[in-house]
Amino acid sequence: MRGYKWLDRRLAELDPHTQYHEIVRLFGEYRLNEFLLNIGYTLSFMDVSMPPHGAKGLVDGGRASIDRPQQRFEGSLYFFWSWYLFPSDSDQVKRSMRRLNGIHAGAARTAPGSFTENADYVQGMSLLALVFHRLQRLAGLPGFPEHLRIALHNWTRDLSRLLTAENDVPVTDFPTDFDTMAALADAYDEHPWRQTDNGHAVSEAFIQQFCDRWFPAPLKPMARTVVLTMIPENVRHVMRLDDPHPIGAALVRAGLRVMFTVQGWLPDPRTPIYRRKIGKRDSPALKRLKETGGRTAEPAKRAAVRS
Repeated sequence: MRGYKWLDRRLAELDPHTQYHEIVRLFGEYRLNEFLLNIGYTLSFMDVSMPPHGAKGLVDGGRASIDRPQQRFEGSLYFFWSWYLFPSDSDQVKRSMRRLNGIHAGAARTAPGSFTENADYVQGMSLLALVFHRLQRLAGLPGFPEHLRIALHNWTRDLSRLLTAENDVPVTDFPTDFDTMAALADAYDEHPWRQTDNGHAVSEAFIQQFCDRWFPAPLKPMARTVVLTMIPENVRHVMRLDDPHPIGAALVRAGLRVMFTVQGWLPDPRTPIYRRKIGKRDSPALKRLKETGGRTAEPAKRAAVRS
């Protein structure tokens, strides 16, 4: 790991077809933090809540996103960190996927029919690979390089094979490559889903969770503009969200461009995220990772039960 800028060079040296787990692990350890993961969480969950059955599943199948938004987010981070830092065939990831399938099965018993659509699971997995690529494109940048696109597609494809929909139906028909995945995700976002009160309620809850976690009260209007700018136009329409002010949206896009550009200039981190100092806003999952030196992403028992 010598050198001022080592990470992109190392990622490019790895074969994205056979060493994609290592590429994703390095990307997660050195490029991501929980602020960025919260952006991904907000955009992804709002996206798959567009179909009326999706929003109904979140409201009727368990209201944690609305009633306990921070705990709901922290619970999701257990899955995210597991998936980024451990291979998809590892015990950690298999265990997390069994837990996720169990959560969906439990919610389906309360809201039957809400977790049956294969396309929803494909979209959710696809967005794991697409969200940060999309943010770069929103900022006017090219997005991820080809080797990272290939690796992220292979990673999410593997994860999708561990997912089951309602009634233990396996998830199938995952896109064959990154570009096909991106095109299908765009089509999902542009679909004229019916507007619902549930959809509006959960989307507002996701936005509020992000704003409350990361911004003091005086800056929350700005934070809302940031999130609204990142949400695709038709998603805002379906969820009955206001459009960001054009000047505010332009400033957000410019800010993203500056952030990504500066990241390209600054020295790459030399310490993986799980060896850094525990922060006040770290999720239970990340605190657990730091306490154990990266050996587990599973949060403390009390936090897991709480979420």
